[in-house]
Amino acid sequence: MSRRVPYVNAEQLTSLRANADRPLLVEFTAKWCPPCKELRPELKKFARAERDRLQIVAVDVDDHDELSETYGVHAIPTLVLFHQGAVVAKMDADLERVSELLDALEIPLPAFAFGPGPGEAAQPRPARRLHFTGPVLGGLEITAQPGLATATDSHQAGVLNETVVEVPVGHTVSLTFTENLDFTPLTGLAPDALDSLLIDVGEGRDVDLTPVLRLTGLTDLRIWGETLPAGTLDQLAAMTGLRNLEIPDEALTQAGLDALHASLPFTVINSEWIDPSLRARLPVPTTAHRPRL
Repeated sequence: MSRRVPYVNAEQLTSLRANADRPLLVEFTAKWCPPCKELRPELKKFARAERDRLQIVAVDVDDHDELSETYGVHAIPTLVLFHQGAVVAKMDADLERVSELLDALEIPLPAFAFGPGPGEAAQPRPARRLHFTGPVLGGLEITAQPGLATATDSHQAGVLNETVVEVPVGHTVSLTFTENLDFTPLTGLAPDALDSLLIDVGEGRDVDLTPVLRLTGLTDLRIWGETLPAGTLDQLAAMTGLRNLEIPDEALTQAGLDALHASLPFTVINSEWIDPSLRARLPVPTTAHRPRL
């Protein structure tokens, strides 16, 4: 007989984080998601098998998008593992890895502040002003949004003008480069102006992230394409302020992935993050590069 995985809201999750007597695994899911439906029976079996050392609950991202924002969930299903109230791992639907983590959790871990702590509220973003002057090469879309709201301003290729975007309190700012990868327009921005940057490199077009490296407030960087140009991984390793990094799977060897995790120990890389002290206790290799569901 399988074990039911209950759904929780934000208040219930906060209480569970604060009072759980064993590790807590949270599945971020949605009723319409096919991979989530495939995972559900396996997760129920896993909950029964691990009932003595793990508690499992689920969060519906459609009903509680604020929790997706808090824990940086960008794809589903995503599993987030808590221990002693702190996030110690975040990953795709990899139950084998969860078992390995539970084996390694025999030693108490220091708390890592990933998102607000129990009973704490996330701090709103301050009001900001984005100022662009001159031609914007390619398609640069400016999106100021709280969560998934909409307030956009866009430049078309070759247009010479000046744009000021007022960003209200509580909004995040995301830029998307698709047609041209000249990041010169970013050089005049304040270092904390942007939250997210999305780049489509296509079939390995040249990318120089130098103008991006000065954006110390950047927390979310996603690069799409078939490959990454030479030297990009070295530049990414210097972006220690990132909380979330998505790069093409084809660009990652196991050695390259391990090196990124070592350089960016507190960054979720391709939907996976494991507390550095816990990662060291896992079987070799410390990360398994598995395809996503």
